[in-house]
Amino acid sequence: MKTMTGTLELAVKQRDNRTVPGHIFYQGALKVMRPQYLDDSGQVTYFVLNPGGGYLDGDRYSLTIDVGPEASLYLTTQSATKVYQTPKDHVYQLNQIAVKAKGEFINLPDPIIPYEKSIYQQEQLVYLAADARYFASEIVTPGWDSAERGFTYRKVNLLTKIYLDNRLAVMDRVLLQPDCQNLAGAGMLEGFKKIASLLVVHPEIDQEYISQLHQELTTVFPALHFGLSLLPINGYSLRVLGNDTQEIESVIQACYQNYNQTFCKKKLQLTRKY
Repeated sequence: MKTMTGTLELAVKQRDNRTVPGHIFYQGALKVMRPQYLDDSGQVTYFVLNPGGGYLDGDRYSLTIDVGPEASLYLTTQSATKVYQTPKDHVYQLNQIAVKAKGEFINLPDPIIPYEKSIYQQEQLVYLAADARYFASEIVTPGWDSAERGFTYRKVNLLTKIYLDNRLAVMDRVLLQPDCQNLAGAGMLEGFKKIASLLVVHPEIDQEYISQLHQELTTVFPALHFGLSLLPINGYSLRVLGNDTQEIESVIQACYQNYNQTFCKKKLQLTRKY
């Protein structure tokens, strides 16, 4: 097995109405900052860091997350995931996530930015208890190039599998290959350059909740190009297309605000990363 460029293992547990660290291990080009508490809900927040500044040719990363019963973890990144040229071998990241009974995992990373001639592959395996909660987004925005062509990366492959009580319930994939796909065409990115995906699972999400969220997004973002679908389990999938990263991030934040106010009865606390 190829040596990992970066490894991070993070386990949290609930103690005295507060989520606290259980196990933390990291080596190589992945680290986490000290735990932070942004409000009085007891939810713990961690920032993932890549000291190397970006992903390089042939890099391999492993991220393992374990959220104990009734614990709540908010995970984000310090900066965008920059994937530079990969002339010989692709970049691969494996995320393995387990959320136990009544646990909650919120994952809102900064965008993935694939640069010219790069290949990035990510596999995400999510194991949820029947009453666990999961909220995770991904944003892909192409890296800058002098000719402003937009799609100079070679491939971005994001695969997520969600298991509910150890049974595969959801499989979601974003596959972008500019060399053999007309990404700007109909049925793909429809003339846009950036795409966001959001997967949310909560025992109380149903069609009525989806309809209300759809109405809210349509009202707040009237020019937004998005698709919102109920999953085969209690949850939803959202796809957003656009050219403005900040607007796309605002949509994800609006969904999280709605999630918090509906199920957690608390206001969203924004984090500063600079």
